[in-house]
Amino acid sequence: MGGQDIQHFARSGSAGLAQRVPADRALPPIRAIRDTRRRGGNAENDGRSAARRRPLIPPERRGRTPRALALQGLILCALAAFAAAGCNSSPSAPAGAQPSSGQSYSVNISPIRLQAISVTAAQTSLPLGQSEQLGATGWYSDGTTERLRQGQIWTSSNTGILAVDSDGLAIGMALGSATVTVQDPVSQMQGSLSVTVTGATLESLSVNPVSSSLAVGLAVPLTAAGHFSDGTSLALTTGVTWQSGAPGIAAVDATGQATAVAVGGPVAITAAFEGQSAGAQVTVSVLDAVTVSPALATIAPGRTAQLAATGNTADGGTAPLASGVTWTSSDDSVATVSAAGMVTAVSAGTVSVGAAYGGQTGTAQVTVSEP
Repeated sequence: MGGQDIQHFARSGSAGLAQRVPADRALPPIRAIRDTRRRGGNAENDGRSAARRRPLIPPERRGRTPRALALQGLILCALAAFAAAGCNSSPSAPAGAQPSSGQSYSVNISPIRLQAISVTAAQTSLPLGQSEQLGATGWYSDGTTERLRQGQIWTSSNTGILAVDSDGLAIGMALGSATVTVQDPVSQMQGSLSVTVTGATLESLSVNPVSSSLAVGLAVPLTAAGHFSDGTSLALTTGVTWQSGAPGIAAVDATGQATAVAVGGPVAITAAFEGQSAGAQVTVSVLDAVTVSPALATIAPGRTAQLAATGNTADGGTAPLASGVTWTSSDDSVATVSAAGMVTAVSAGTVSVGAAYGGQTGTAQVTVSEP
């Protein structure tokens, strides 16, 4: 380009340049170019600049940038920790709460275990030649105790001094001391007690109860106790001879059970043991009434309650009616009663349960609650 052309371009400005450039390749005015540079370029250049500033990411890798991947990892870790916590623990149910749908509560039920056994005795000193019934008491993990009545293994450390049978009956064989041990065969728990066999002598006897009043057909158990020179007393379970002064009115068997046979008395019942004797009196009267206890009972459907009948005489005597009682329920659809006086609740309502004996009847009211 010569000097004239330069001068012509300077005079004609952008208009002259525009005449030499095809329309589709026209350049923007100088001022527009300056304005565009101030703003960072036109739209096309903006796109090209953006392309130069950030690398292109294929569609299949979008969302997998380092920052996104880190965020996704944190979310996954949090979900895994929450799931693990939910699997390893269960909410405990508040009292009276009902689990909602999809929610469960865990309940820990610990079995009740025998934790200890103790040997019980009325006296730890036993006169020579005498016997004493020992007992075993179990102590359980729920804080309760219970008499262990059978299946236990009884042993003595010295049977020459103190013998013990399979039921825990100890007999003094010679002067001295021995240890009695009882073992539960299931848990292998043991309990023990030291018993001393003494040379104390029998001084007297007593019979209990001293006086009884029975209706015909009823019975009462009598027991004898020996009182010894060392101040101890011992229930005499064997070797006692029992006798009735009038067996036709009140009879007594070898165990001390006195039975009313006919109205009359009082009749002397005597217990004899090793040269000592004692007596009690039994009067046979007419049965005046029958009472049932408890007189009122409330039970839920499906549950049971034990009732007991007692015979009452006109002179104030009482005796349990162990047999010969006829039990009835006024409505078996509400509650039934067995021949032994066991009531079973069936449905809501109230019934009268009767106990009949010797022409007398006693009743109790049983209410079966709503389920």
